Amino acid sequence: MHMTSLFVDARNFIEFSIDIEQYLMHSNSFLDEHLLYLIKKNFGLTNSAITFYDKNKFSGAVSINAAQRLDGPYKDFCQKDLIAAYITNKISRSNLSNIEVVRATDVIPDYYDKSDYCSWMRENANIKYVAVSPVPFHDFRFCVYRSEEENDFSNIDLEVISSIVKIIASKYQTHKQIKDIQTINHLKNKFLDATSIGVILMNKDFVVIDCNQAAIQIINNSGKDSILSFFTDYIKRLSASVPTGTITVPECFNLPKDTSVHFSTHVNLDRFYILKKYYFITIKHKEASLIQKDNTFMQKFNLSQREIEIIKLLSRGLKYQNIADQLFISLNTVRTHIKNIYKKLGVDNQRALLYLYNKLL
Repeated sequence: MHMTSLFVDARNFIEFSIDIEQYLMHSNSFLDEHLLYLIKKNFGLTNSAITFYDKNKFSGAVSINAAQRLDGPYKDFCQKDLIAAYITNKISRSNLSNIEVVRATDVIPDYYDKSDYCSWMRENANIKYVAVSPVPFHDFRFCVYRSEEENDFSNIDLEVISSIVKIIASKYQTHKQIKDIQTINHLKNKFLDATSIGVILMNKDFVVIDCNQAAIQIINNSGKDSILSFFTDYIKRLSASVPTGTITVPECFNLPKDTSVHFSTHVNLDRFYILKKYYFITIKHKEASLIQKDNTFMQKFNLSQREIEIIKLLSRGLKYQNIADQLFISLNTVRTHIKNIYKKLGVDNQRALLYLYNKLL
């Protein structure tokens, strides 16, 4: 079959975007074979792949149709072939804010048909032409292939591929943000308990990505720069291991009495072997002290047992819906309890509520 250039209109892109949204509603995956089939469905790109590189080293791929026959042997081949290395380096240096699609025949236009790169693709998958585009997250590539019987990619085709990648990048960013939120909530459920007060969550680059109000107050009282610097230095010293346990912190941090600081590391690899590491720091009350604190707070403000439970969950950084789920009550019931708590404490916002609660530490 002789393929001409792709001719698509806005409907193709709208339908593709809707397809991705519907897919993500029912799946935790994103950069996988199903995405490639959605591209095939909406744009007629039959043979395609998403490849992943660790810096400039090929690490893996997902692909469909003839492109699947390249997956196995490609890792060894691309590390030797100069054209493959050139394309990889060019993509790595590209400006990801302005996605540029590389056409293999443009790399060595006068010699491409006789190159080892072209011969290798013909022999392994009956493929001759390839267009490669960066995906502006990590080191992903979107690769599209055509057989020898088909035309090479036109400039219009390259514009279409670039637009497809922009949609992928936008949807992937949203997907990644949702997954990060899910990870944070999972870690909170895993490491927090009734004695937890302050919560600090750092990513592998030692950037604070979540921090509850109690922790902010403690950090500010202790000196923001010094305490975060201490935790960062502590983590770096133990970066070769996966430490979990109690941290001894300097007395100058003025942490609340009858508290201890606990440190945990969470590590996982995604399907493309991207390391994700999180550092979880919690400041905890000793159980007996916590019970006395809650009793004192309840008596002072005439709070019910349910109201103190909600305050404790708020202090751990939980949202209203999370509190409703944990206590098996409705969201409206949570809001009603919080409204009553505000009235009893004489405050009108959550920050002021937690300030009063944490003053008793």
